[in-house]
Amino acid sequence: MIVVLRPSASPSEVEAVVQRVRLEGFQPQAAHDGDRHVLIFSCPDRSQRLRVLGQIRAMPGVESATEPARPYEVVAPHYEGQRREVSIGEIGCGGREFTVIAGPCSIESEESLALTISQLATLGVKAVRAGAYKPSTSPYGFQGLRKRGLEILRSVAREFGVATVTEVLDVRDVPLVGEYADCLQIGARNMQNFELLKEVGRQAKPVILKRGPGAKVDEWLLAAEYIATEGNLDILLCERGIRTFESGTRNTLDLAGAALARLLTQLPVLADPSHSTGRRDLVGAMSVAAVGAGLDGLLIEVHAEPSHSEKDGAQTLSLEEFETLIRPLKAVAEGVGRSLDSLHPTSAAATS
Repeated sequence: MIVVLRPSASPSEVEAVVQRVRLEGFQPQAAHDGDRHVLIFSCPDRSQRLRVLGQIRAMPGVESATEPARPYEVVAPHYEGQRREVSIGEIGCGGREFTVIAGPCSIESEESLALTISQLATLGVKAVRAGAYKPSTSPYGFQGLRKRGLEILRSVAREFGVATVTEVLDVRDVPLVGEYADCLQIGARNMQNFELLKEVGRQAKPVILKRGPGAKVDEWLLAAEYIATEGNLDILLCERGIRTFESGTRNTLDLAGAALARLLTQLPVLADPSHSTGRRDLVGAMSVAAVGAGLDGLLIEVHAEPSHSEKDGAQTLSLEEFETLIRPLKAVAEGVGRSLDSLHPTSAAATS
């Protein structure tokens, strides 16, 4: 059940509704929707459900009390035109400003990470991505520096004043990763790891939820619902490519599916042009296309020396390639009514 309280609801009115739900034997999950309080609880008995909803609707401060009309009711818009803005550190994603999160696939060393992040920060990047825990198809592949990687990430990020995004793979690691990172990432392979989704839903951290390569849009949104029903609505959806019959690219970037997810939810939607294409010569074109499709941001792999990257070098932009991409991103963002004021290429890149 979804109970939305008015922005004008007093603390005592909110608490009265919470106590009313608890009186029925339920423990509501609390979330915030802008300046509104949202309470979520489950009631399997239909007659009890109808009775409780009727009583709650009549309580002071209540805007609506409804049964879910859609399978992903919590992440869906609660009123026409609703968009949610999610903060990662000091940046907001989902508002007018288009968000670019960039960085290497993996944390390899403090020196390498500092070289990349220092130059990204100079270009205006406010949030960086880098993996300390790396899932690998092969058990012999590089799987990250783990806790040491987290320590390096936090140290370098603090030095250059940027927010951090990193992946968490295991329920047991959520508290540790949350201690070091500003935003938790659920990778494509874990999109339907339901216990992990529930655990990040209990954290006071934003979550980037990547779409699985074989997932339909509704399955992706239901995965987001798992997070939201635990009380965490600070979710960013990320389209990172789906598996099709095409073999020329690593995956197929489904911008139509990403745009649909944005229509069906209140959540910001990002695109990952690096993993979706697997080719650095396609990353720029797909990045620009994502802006034009109305998405809210990008998650791009950038490395100071892509040829020496431990993982995914073929899909990783050099710093020079990333800088050259800023100008077309800005132009298209302006054309669709968004801004990209935070990024500022050097004069040489701006005129190339």
